[in-house]
Amino acid sequence: MRNATLHDVHVLAHLADLKEDLYQQTLLTTALIALLTEKGILHDRELLDKCRQLEQELAAELPALSPDHPGAWDDRNTYRAT
Repeated sequence: MRNATLHDVHVLAHLADLKEDLYQQTLLTTALIALLTEKGILHDRELLDKCRQLEQELAAELPALSPDHPGAWDDRNTYRAT
């Protein structure tokens, strides 16, 4: 295996930063959804419907997000991770 270059170290550091950012955004989103659901402002069905609507709109613009793409919502209303 070759030695890590300074560029490799920077790339790995950037990936670690992106992972941390994603974690923080996911945590915030989960907390907001939980609070809105607990307060009766948001219902699971509404959230799923909105996710599907947005995904369809994006799929029209980005063919990689078509319904058969592994990152689409399945028939059980769960998200298929890519």
